[in-house]
Order: sequence, then C-alpha cells, then structure tokens
Amino acid sequence: MKKSFILGLLVVVFATIAFAVGDTFYLNIPEKDFTNIQDSVRDGVCMPFYYLSQSIQKLGYKVKTINFFDAKNCAGCFFIGSPEKHTLVSMGVPVERCVLSVWEPPLICKAAYNDFSPYKILHLADHMVNNINSFKFFYPQASLEVEKEVLSFEEKKLCTMICSNKMYSGPGELYSARRKVIFFFENLAKKGVDDFYFYGQGGWPRTYVTFKGEVPHKRPVLKKYRFCFCYENSNNTPGYITEKIFDCLVSGCVPIYWGAENITDYVPEDCFIDRRNFANNQDLYEFLKSMSKEEYEKYLEHIKNYLSTPAAYLFSIDYFIDSVLSLTLGKYDKIKIFSSEQIAMLAKARAYYESIARLPSR
Repeated sequence: MKKSFILGLLVVVFATIAFAVGDTFYLNIPEKDFTNIQDSVRDGVCMPFYYLSQSIQKLGYKVKTINFFDAKNCAGCFFIGSPEKHTLVSMGVPVERCVLSVWEPPLICKAAYNDFSPYKILHLADHMVNNINSFKFFYPQASLEVEKEVLSFEEKKLCTMICSNKMYSGPGELYSARRKVIFFFENLAKKGVDDFYFYGQGGWPRTYVTFKGEVPHKRPVLKKYRFCFCYENSNNTPGYITEKIFDCLVSGCVPIYWGAENITDYVPEDCFIDRRNFANNQDLYEFLKSMSKEEYEKYLEHIKNYLSTPAAYLFSIDYFIDSVLSLTLGKYDKIKIFSSEQIAMLAKARAYYESIARLPSR
C-alpha cells in the first residue's frame, strides 16, 4: 500500500512539472499594436492582435512582448513571421506552447516555408498544411459587414486600384500585372477616357494622369467605385488570400480578383470578377463598361449574403483568435471569450473548412 501510494504521488508530481504552465503569454508584436483599439492603421490591420491580447487576458494570463520573454513564466507564444529555429531553441521557447505564423507567399518570404518542426506554424498557403505541425489560418479581417452607406450604381466611378509601388521578380508575381493595368488606363486617359484612378504608397510617379495619391484608409475610397483591381502579390500559392478582396467586399465594391487559384473554395464566384476569364485588359474593360445596373447589384447581393456565412467567418477575428489559442493553450474556456452564438459559428466555420480541406482533423 505504501509503495503504491509513493508511486502515485511521484506520477502526480512529474505530471505537474511536465504540464506546468506559466502566467504570461508572449507576442512578438510591438506593444502599441496590441494595446490600441484605434482603427488608425490600414483599416484596422492591428485589430486582430488587440482582440487576441484582450482574449488572452480574459483567460487570466498576462500579455507581454517577446522582449520580456521568460521560459519559466511562459503560458504561450505567438510569432508573426518565422524566426530562425535556433533562435527559438536558444531562447528556450517551449515547443508545445509556441506557434509561428506566415503571412506572405514564397515569392516574398521563401525562408518561412522551411521546415520548422517540431514548432507549430500557421500558414495561409494550403499546400503547406498537414495538421501535424503545420496548420491553416486565414487572414483576419477587421470587419465582415458591408458599409451601411453604399453609393448607388450611378454615383460610383467605374474602377480603381490601391497598391504600393513595389516590385518582386519570380514565378507567379503579380506586381507587373498591376502595372499593366495602370499603363492600359493611362493610355485611355490620354484619349480623354475618365474611367480609372489608382492610389498607393511607395512613391508612384506624379506624372501618371490616373494617380490620385496616397490614402490612409482604403474603404472610403473603394466605396466610390463599382470595381477594384484586386491582385494578390502572387498567383501560385493556393489559399493565399489576404485583406485585399475583403476590403472591396465590405466597401460595396466588386473585386476584380487575381491570386489564389482556389479562391472559389473560400469566396463564391458570384461575389467577384475572375481576372483569369479574360484574355487581356481590353476584354475585361469592355466587360466592366457593358455591365448593367441589374447585373451589378446582383454581385452586391451575393456579397452581402456571403459575408454572413461560415465560409466568410473563417476570415473573422474570432476564428483567428481561436486558431492561435487552440494551438498554444490546447483546450481553453471559450465561454470566457466568446458568446454561445460565436462558439456555434466557430464550429460551423471549422466544419466548412474541414469539408473542403480533406485533411485529418486536429
């Protein structure tokens, strides 16, 4: 009896040590990006990190930047990007409570597509997902609701584009495709055609007739146009879907999309115009010009319906938070963070993803 009691006590002690969790959750994000709710940076791009921080605190943990990392106090770690594996090891970052995340395609961040096992990593790219140490995540959107005040068909200009003056070379890049759009409409503008204007950072030449300068927020601009050229940075990474298409959808602007080849797994084809269906910009332009008000408003109706579905909820901040916490904390008390309606929607969204992913469940 005494021997079995001692053995049992030892099991409890070792289990407690093995599964001991600290009281602090660490983020490799500037503190201002997860402590400020202001929608002041790129239409709320930091809001997911603010709400992630708030959710972690609701579970009773402290939140600090990775600069203050202490392995003994670590309840979990979340990294934007993927630091060198040897850096994580030297810091003593616990494998079971750490998750990395990749937000760019291989064209821009090739090193992030290396093997980081045994560390867990969240990928936008579908082909990297194995549900063992690499998991799918979706670019979280500040909002999934269409702007309340949408201009009429007649009030809107024809089309626009918002993009930075950047350039990468490599297979699948779409930076040059954006420039071709600009050059096409520049030629039309010289002939007196007033159907396109573009905006963006990075020092676009002021000599462009169609350039309207930089804008702090995209949505107030997008709502003034019927269509927006919405090209991802590359078109050869399945599942790489960013904020670009959703900025259009919630602004009541129909996207002209080119990017993830499997976009229709996540966004229905009746919510956007697929650039791949057109041989050149001239054919596309003629299609846009000839679209009737009735046809256009059908797109807007489909968009509104889609944004309330489980498929769209994959791109919600709620789903992002749940993905991070599930991988770092394991099973956690969701009712401390989400309402019963949100929890039900999370389950529906995950079920939808699993139905199209054909991957083993977590």
